[in-house]
Amino acid sequence: MTEEEIKKFSSMDIYSPPGSKVVYKGPVGGYPGDKVRAERHLKAGQIYTIKHLDVHSYSTDVYLEEVTEQAFNSVLFDNV
Repeated sequence: MTEEEIKKFSSMDIYSPPGSKVVYKGPVGGYPGDKVRAERHLKAGQIYTIKHLDVHSYSTDVYLEEVTEQAFNSVLFDNV
């Protein structure tokens, strides 16, 4: 497996505390709607700050300081 393929399957720590930094990987995972929403509001490679996380049984919503009133799927991020 290449490094690029591994990145596709890696994801941020869903128990990262508020204030932690994450990088948006681009639309490489999640549900179709997750990808569309992220592409509207985020830039691949950009670093963002976690405001808070909502951990659910099948996914985790990431709220960012830099983007108000939007939640993003955790699989779209890696920790910095």
